[in-house]
Amino acid sequence: MAKLCVYLPPFAPDYSGVCSALFEMNALIMIHDASGCTGNYTGFDEPRWYGSVKQIYCSGLRKNDAISGGESKFIDRIRKALTDNPEPDFIAIVGSPVPMVIGTDFVGLAQEVQSATGVTTFGFPTNGTKYYTDGYFLALKKLIDRYAEPYPCQPGVVNILGATPLDFWQDEYKRLIGAVAADGSTVNFTLTGEIAQIRKIAGAALNYAVSESGLMVARYLHERFGTPYKAEIPGFLFDERFVGTNALIIADRVKAHEIRRATGSNATIAVVFNNSVPGSQFAGDIYLPDEAAVIKEVNSPKYDTIIADPLICALVRDANKTLIPVGHYAVSGKQGQKTIKSEVNQK
Repeated sequence: MAKLCVYLPPFAPDYSGVCSALFEMNALIMIHDASGCTGNYTGFDEPRWYGSVKQIYCSGLRKNDAISGGESKFIDRIRKALTDNPEPDFIAIVGSPVPMVIGTDFVGLAQEVQSATGVTTFGFPTNGTKYYTDGYFLALKKLIDRYAEPYPCQPGVVNILGATPLDFWQDEYKRLIGAVAADGSTVNFTLTGEIAQIRKIAGAALNYAVSESGLMVARYLHERFGTPYKAEIPGFLFDERFVGTNALIIADRVKAHEIRRATGSNATIAVVFNNSVPGSQFAGDIYLPDEAAVIKEVNSPKYDTIIADPLICALVRDANKTLIPVGHYAVSGKQGQKTIKSEVNQK
């Protein structure tokens, strides 16, 4: 019962991370589930879905399919979906909890689909038990392994990794791109990735890891191609300067460090999504693995200020603490949009 959430919603899972990474690409995305996970992604984890023409498909997995198999039905649904998008660069089959339970072989399923359609197909064995950071890394790693070439280093060219709406509001993203351009750099890969950009991703002179999911990819590119990287957000702004004497910041790890730097404070940083990315710059960060740990930490008398998503701020019981809500889409979705501009609230 340690993972039970009573007050907080489920955080964005790994299958949402895969879909978020691929959303802007010319890909046919099929979530293998019984409709619930597809609705969770499009309805709660993807702000770009509203008003867009992007087609995210659901396999419509049913009890009989789970028991007796349904590969032929699945392939027929892929073929039907191809009538809407007849020339995708690739097909992405994204897993969910039920395929995990029945032991779906996503590598084999992808091979069957590719053989039947003639379209390059990737299988992503996501299962909803991990977070979006893992899904984003899984998606980019597969594309890098398939398409990236040992492209010669291009001075002044950078990649921006991890800038999906799960961590960045639209105005933050525009400011990020503007800051990189103002620095005289040319962006190769960012949120709107294409296969051509993936092919040249190793040619960047520098990778900006602007979130923890991006940092995971940056470390992989460094290991494989030797590309240097920085875990920072160009053009980052934080409106609220006063954070008290003893503050706690709960946010994406990279953004949390940028907030601490911008305020010039000695705030404690806590993370809830991923605790596996090493680095001396993160020494001293604490990991909160579940809701109970979050509640305990935000109510600790050690802190006079809490900087976190508004739903996390709502867990604070002490009316004397200063609360600075910073919306995080992976935590609170559209609810967090109400606090795009940080403001101090007293509880």
